[in-house]
Amino acid sequence: MSSGVYIAVYCFIMLVMLVVVGYGYWAWQGYRRAMRDALMRRHERDVERGEHMEQDNYWRAVIAGIYGTSNAEACQHISAHCEAKVVVVSDKVQLDKYLSVLDQLPALTALVVWNETDVPQDSKYRVPVYSFSEFLQLGNSVNESLVEERMTAQQPGHCCSLIYTSEAALNAHPEARAAKRSVSFLPLSHSAAQLLDIHVPLVIGSEVYFAGPDALRGGLLATLQEVRPHYFCGVPRVWEKMMGALKEKLGAAPDGLKKSLLTWAMERSGSYLEQTHGKLGTVGPPLEGTQARIDPETGEIQYTGRHVFMGYLHDEEATKKTVDENGWLYSGDIGELDEDGFLSITGRLKELIITFGGENIPPVLIENEIKAELPALSNVIVIGEKRNYLTFLCSLRVESDAATGAPTDKLDKVALAVAKEIGSDATTVSDAQSCEKFRQYISDGMARANTRAASRAQQVQKFSIIPRDFSIGGNELTPTMKVKRSVVEKMYMENIEKMYTP
Repeated sequence: MSSGVYIAVYCFIMLVMLVVVGYGYWAWQGYRRAMRDALMRRHERDVERGEHMEQDNYWRAVIAGIYGTSNAEACQHISAHCEAKVVVVSDKVQLDKYLSVLDQLPALTALVVWNETDVPQDSKYRVPVYSFSEFLQLGNSVNESLVEERMTAQQPGHCCSLIYTSEAALNAHPEARAAKRSVSFLPLSHSAAQLLDIHVPLVIGSEVYFAGPDALRGGLLATLQEVRPHYFCGVPRVWEKMMGALKEKLGAAPDGLKKSLLTWAMERSGSYLEQTHGKLGTVGPPLEGTQARIDPETGEIQYTGRHVFMGYLHDEEATKKTVDENGWLYSGDIGELDEDGFLSITGRLKELIITFGGENIPPVLIENEIKAELPALSNVIVIGEKRNYLTFLCSLRVESDAATGAPTDKLDKVALAVAKEIGSDATTVSDAQSCEKFRQYISDGMARANTRAASRAQQVQKFSIIPRDFSIGGNELTPTMKVKRSVVEKMYMENIEKMYTP
């Protein structure tokens, strides 16, 4: 079985760029010409239509992506799974991963390197290694009318991209609207980034500015200040860091003054923060062409619409479990629809904690309540699966290493301000772990959060301060900054067991 699949490592450099801060400008007309050139070169490299997609009846190529943090084994697994014909990489680091597994990728016909200085000068490899400019010079004999025919043959419902998370998902073409200038910083192999940073701007012709690789190590702020985007979509952790930075700037100002200053700044700038397109506390009504419903037994949110994903590549059983015969997608999210049709997402089915007493508890709501009471905390993970009561692991706010972005042991300004307020001499996580005043601070905040618990079973009884904050490099976070709960629980199982030991 042959599948026309392109892999672009780290970012879809070849197929996505419009504006790159500090590197130049690419207008949509030039983008379109480059896409036509790329299509002609794909034909020259004999990339056939995606035969594994039943709805894909015309010759075409499908895009897939791999995180730049993936190791060679992961690159090989994904590329072999989708039978990639051409792989586009950003630099020598990514190229070397593929060169080490070439013999395990029989479908591969070419490697393309964006950074021309990283292209090897010898030709000892099984497949040719091109620079991006060399690749675009191939296939000049291809008739342009054939390219136009292939492009116009594409229809809504044809597969647009493969998105690799835990399984291979096939995404159909979406429809969306947006403002005219935005900043892209999430990995472009992620579904949200593909939708917001590739498809939406492509549909409406808006500008996209791509942040540098240091975006999540502090470089994002400078990009936002330079670009001044009309809209900016960020994961919760980004907004939390922004709030922490604001608190540092405002310092010891009274709470009332802080609120007034923030309100004034938001009003003057015309900025507001919302959860996707929803009213406060919701993600909004389903978009046009989308239907949503709530399973009355499990509370799971289910969707249908022509943009709903086509299924899992090479896994029919998983597809049947996720999308039913009527096209309803079982999202795995738990939520509610109010009388106005606004949707609220309250958790994940897989994250539900089922206690020893059989109560189903969504941990995220409890974690957010605890963090709201305790600004010195960075992360909170509620524990309680098959346990008699709930506990939580918590990490403290710390400074990050300027070079690597890795968390250090030093408390940041917000945590230090809390320490001063409670009369603690702690300046590091190690200090705080053994400081009775810091432990009392957390205990008091836990008690306040418990007063808002939906039931007695949802009240938290104990906590443990862990020695390190979460990071991608530490393996506690995914490349899109989501917490790996199972990984964290395994790392700190000893801490957990102590909380359940009499």
